[in-house]
Amino acid sequence: MPRKAHLALLALISGLTIGIFIIDLWLPRGTSEWALYLVPLLLTMWLPYRWLPLSLTGVVTVLAVIGFVWSPEGVAMWISVTNRTFGILVLWITAGLLIRRKHAEEALTRSEQQLRELAENIQEVFWLADPDMRQIHYVSPAYEAIWGRSSASLYDVPQSWLDAVHPQDRVRVAKTVQVPPDRGGYSETFRIARPDGTVRWILHRAFPVHDPSGAFVRVAGLAKDITDRHTAERRRVTQYAVTRILAESDTRAEMTAKVLQVLCENLEWEMGVYWTVDHMDNLLRFDTHWCMAEAQSRGVGLPGRVWASGEAVWVPDLLVDAHFVRSLAARDERLQSLGVLEFYSRKPWTPDDDLLHLLGAVCTQIGQFTVRKRAEGERERLVLQLQDALRNVKTLRGSLPICSSCQKVRDDRVGWQDLPAYVRGHSEADFKPDLCPDCGFGMFPDFYRGLTQGLH
Repeated sequence: MPRKAHLALLALISGLTIGIFIIDLWLPRGTSEWALYLVPLLLTMWLPYRWLPLSLTGVVTVLAVIGFVWSPEGVAMWISVTNRTFGILVLWITAGLLIRRKHAEEALTRSEQQLRELAENIQEVFWLADPDMRQIHYVSPAYEAIWGRSSASLYDVPQSWLDAVHPQDRVRVAKTVQVPPDRGGYSETFRIARPDGTVRWILHRAFPVHDPSGAFVRVAGLAKDITDRHTAERRRVTQYAVTRILAESDTRAEMTAKVLQVLCENLEWEMGVYWTVDHMDNLLRFDTHWCMAEAQSRGVGLPGRVWASGEAVWVPDLLVDAHFVRSLAARDERLQSLGVLEFYSRKPWTPDDDLLHLLGAVCTQIGQFTVRKRAEGERERLVLQLQDALRNVKTLRGSLPICSSCQKVRDDRVGWQDLPAYVRGHSEADFKPDLCPDCGFGMFPDFYRGLTQGLH
């Protein structure tokens, strides 16, 4: 209440008190004109001054005694004294009740002020609504910071907060809030789309509020932005999933397909591409990709149009084709590239060092996996070559009977045979004709003698 109103009410209380005193002086004793003093006394409860009821009661008590003494005689004296004593007692009891009420009001005001200060300074959205959720009694300023919408719009349309819920979560959340909160409340985690296009994760809890008699009087709720916590948890889960895939995959093709799927699904990318390095040509070559599957209705989009018409369709430019439902996404996609891992998203992304570190760690793991698999493949290839070589090696062991005259060798399976034939059959060696110097001098002395002199 404004200060001028306080002064006006004080003047009214003073005027009423003086007027009642004058009336008390004119009326005979024994009448209950003291009851009129209750009017200015009750008016004091509209003023914030705690001392006022006691002060006014003291003044009224003095005026009541003076009025009793100066008033003309009326009924019997003992009746008049009893009446006036009872009236003064009623006035003091009323003053005590008013003071008690003021104490309760001040305590309630302090409690409400503390609650409001708490609600306005916490980062969570705090709200109060009636039992049927058709009227919002209070919502903290954090609603505007998290939802990106005005609190006035929520007061006007209490269910307008549902409009910001992500389309994939809206039906589930709408069913949850339809359950009467007096059954224990609810707790839901969902996404909201802010007007600036960003998506936030929300933990929303509601619970019933009962009065001292146990009656269900209102609904209270808290909504907390858990985007950072959810993002960190999803990235931790992604790291564990990638590690498990790398440990369980047998081939690089199997590994890359699963890793791309996990990264896209957990980090909210629409498509991921894996490129391999061609060291011979110093080029990156497409290896595999993964994209988010989308359902399309008959006649909607390029595939849906082909399905509906049953005819082939040629689209020169998807970006200017009015029937291509992903043309806007094609314009607005933001490319995030990291080494040979490439990702696409329809929503804008702000630079995120933690995400880059995560993808860098994944790239390192993929590289280690590739090197390990290549080493394993090379080792298996060498083992196979060695096994094949061992199968083809033929060795000569033990003593062989050889003829002292013709130098033939005896084989237990074949019998006597020439030495070259025997060696060829038991090894990879072969023979070619040649002549040693001793035999050369014996067979061609002139030729070898002249050859020797020419060398000298």
